[in-house]
Amino acid sequence: MTVEEYSKNKLTNDDGELDGCLTKLEKDLCRYFYRTEIIAKRGRIAAVLFPRQVKENIDLLIRSRNSLTNCLNSKFLFPTKSASSHIRGTDVLRSIAIDCGVEHPKRLRSTKLRNHIATMTQLFNLSENEIDILAKFLGHEIRVHREFYRLPDGTMQVAKVSKLLMMMESGQITRNSVNSLDDIDVDDECIVGMSHFQC
Repeated sequence: MTVEEYSKNKLTNDDGELDGCLTKLEKDLCRYFYRTEIIAKRGRIAAVLFPRQVKENIDLLIRSRNSLTNCLNSKFLFPTKSASSHIRGTDVLRSIAIDCGVEHPKRLRSTKLRNHIATMTQLFNLSENEIDILAKFLGHEIRVHREFYRLPDGTMQVAKVSKLLMMMESGQITRNSVNSLDDIDVDDECIVGMSHFQC
């Protein structure tokens, strides 16, 4: 991610235009999770969601760049020492997976995570629109004509996919039976990071 890509982050649905299409929880999530887009593999656009606290930490990091000489001239949000390249998240994840001593470190990879999310969502009875929202968020191919007949992607991804990710992170996904992304009702315990956010 470049500093420029990060700087385009924003809260979605901040004008309330889609309030009538969203549940109360989805509206709250749209006010808590920031979204930006980066250029991914093969020139595709990939969405990145991050909570308010992560944004505050990255903003602090950016303000501190002036004291780090290798960062001054780098366009990357997380530059290497040479500043001409960036720290690769996949390399960091691989290193941490090996260092933490898990039995199967190869299972802790970003590709495996995307595949796991895609597999777990097969347990749900997702509508075509919900499958499209999730597939696009994960960077998977979808039919081109669907691009022209949908609600804004940014808001729908934050409102729908963030509930799924929070439920998976808290372990609630195996204890709950839901048929669609709309049926997900995240427990208060699941929203640990949102405790300071007024819903």
